[in-house]
Amino acid sequence: MHSSLRLSLTWLHTWAGLLLGSVLFVIFWMGSLTVFDREIDRWMQPGTRLVAPTTPLALDHSVVPIAQVLAAGSSQWGVNLPTERAPQLRFFYRDGGGQTITRAIDSRSGMLIPDQGSRAGTGFFFPFHFSLHIQWRDLGYWIVGVAGMAMLVLLVSGIIIHKKIFIEFFLFRPRKQLPRASLDLHNLTGVLALPFHFVITLSGLIIFMGIYFPQAQVGAYGMGEQAKQQYTREAFGNYKRPRAGRMNHLASLDAMLAEAERQWPGGQASSLRVWHPGDTNAYVEVTRSYANDVTMHLDRLTFDGQSGALLQRFVGAPVMKAQRFISGMHFIQFDHWGIRCLYFFAGLSGCVMIATGLFFWLESRRVRHAKKGLAGVRVVEALTVGSVSGIMIATLR
Repeated sequence: MHSSLRLSLTWLHTWAGLLLGSVLFVIFWMGSLTVFDREIDRWMQPGTRLVAPTTPLALDHSVVPIAQVLAAGSSQWGVNLPTERAPQLRFFYRDGGGQTITRAIDSRSGMLIPDQGSRAGTGFFFPFHFSLHIQWRDLGYWIVGVAGMAMLVLLVSGIIIHKKIFIEFFLFRPRKQLPRASLDLHNLTGVLALPFHFVITLSGLIIFMGIYFPQAQVGAYGMGEQAKQQYTREAFGNYKRPRAGRMNHLASLDAMLAEAERQWPGGQASSLRVWHPGDTNAYVEVTRSYANDVTMHLDRLTFDGQSGALLQRFVGAPVMKAQRFISGMHFIQFDHWGIRCLYFFAGLSGCVMIATGLFFWLESRRVRHAKKGLAGVRVVEALTVGSVSGIMIATLR
């Protein structure tokens, strides 16, 4: 029975790796690059290579005039505040077609930075990592989710089928034939970063639990638009009120930021979003920064857009705090260069593990498949070349 179980898991490990290994390599590669997405932005967008501002921001004089021109008639607009990693203001607004447009603003001069012609790390690599840029019916999310489940299967089955997994950790024979050397490197990288691979894969699935497992939300809140709104209000603190249809001026955003930081002793704001701009019922959401926290918390203050009065203060419930802590471990948005580098190299070790697994299968079966006239090696070889070397070359371009 023990031998039969090992054979079954070996078969499962092999086929799960063959079917989804190419997708997993792309996910791990893009995830590794995303660790330094802000730095990639500055490299690929020269106009954003600025110095973080040392004086208080003046959003009323820099962002608001730009918003009145670019976001005229928009249902919402907002700005991400500068940080050490991203020292420019990131202005965004919703256009008439529902698309979000983003523009960079020099935080020192308040001038728009010309379009840099690249979506770079945060605009391309980051969403590629979890959605493959396939938006139709959330298909990209589902492909990544299936690949994530396969990765968990590969990790667990890989531990079980290797009898001497800890001995193999110390074995790397690069002078041996390619199949043996590939398998050694596959085992080495798999064991070396096994905790990271497991946690990063599981956390990725938990982050999008609303897509992969909506039954929990439906079971607690029910079906329908009203139930969905109640869920988002209680889980994420979404404040909503309709437009009044009467024009009015927006209160001082600088005063709202000052009040937000007074409400958060020692904390700073990370973003600001204006809903129904120019309307009497306009309101402003100010989100707290989590640059110094692992947890990507949901701390948010909502102000009345006309008077500047505080309407709501939201702090996530314990369940959401746990989910956001897991999200923080995965996205690593907190400022810690040492851990960021560890994430990067652990992610690359996952790429090596996946690639060497595919190489081992190819080289160990190439002669056998050629004698039998099977096309399996050619198919897997094409997928491996396209996903491994292809995605790396495409990234460099």
